[in-house]
Amino acid sequence: MNKFDEYQKHQRYKFGYYAMVLTIILNVINFVVVEIYGFQWAETPRIEPLMIILTVTVFFTVTLVYSGAYFAKRESVLVLGILFLLTGGVSIGTALLFPLFEDGQVTIWMSNFIVGLNFLAIPATYLVRMTVDKLRDANETKEA
Repeated sequence: MNKFDEYQKHQRYKFGYYAMVLTIILNVINFVVVEIYGFQWAETPRIEPLMIILTVTVFFTVTLVYSGAYFAKRESVLVLGILFLLTGGVSIGTALLFPLFEDGQVTIWMSNFIVGLNFLAIPATYLVRMTVDKLRDANETKEA
């Protein structure tokens, strides 16, 4: 992690902790839903923790990108953004070729869909952050 400054490292540790806590909370909720109420929401029990982990990964990625701790200072955001858009599009396109739900349960293809959303969320979140920063700068210039 030498390519990140102290602020980025701190943000990564902080949001990593939040992601861990969120994973624990979602796993406890899943345990209650599956074991106590007997409701299986995924095709197989193995898919349930995978969906939880992928969902938390999207949360972790979006918070890191928005806080400015995802990209290192020397990385080309434009090139990576294009690569992430292509990868996310292919992943979602592949997932949509198959059913995401069968008999009211999540299928394994939902994992491809969530991974694709994660890749698409990176440039989208970065653009939102850049827009918010430009609007704040414009408002500060008006007030000064």
